[in-house]
Amino acid sequence: MSSRSEQRLTEYRNALCHAITNGDPKAAENILFKLSGAGIACERLALLNHRNSEGDTVIDIAQKTQQTEITKMLSAEKNRLEFFE
Repeated sequence: MSSRSEQRLTEYRNALCHAITNGDPKAAENILFKLSGAGIACERLALLNHRNSEGDTVIDIAQKTQQTEITKMLSAEKNRLEFFE
């Protein structure tokens, strides 16, 4: 992955984590679906699978902050992407 792609994913991850911690499912959905969900280098799946320095994915963060609606949305999209990968 190029450094530009990594920077883009970092920006989206930070925005998504902000939406999660603020309990804003609509913002989380909007951020996630701005990324590519198809192709060889699926940005959306990369974002969902990326682990922070503590080993947590955005799904883990949503679970830990008890954001049930966001957790379900992120998990469903990850499952959909992995199924069609």
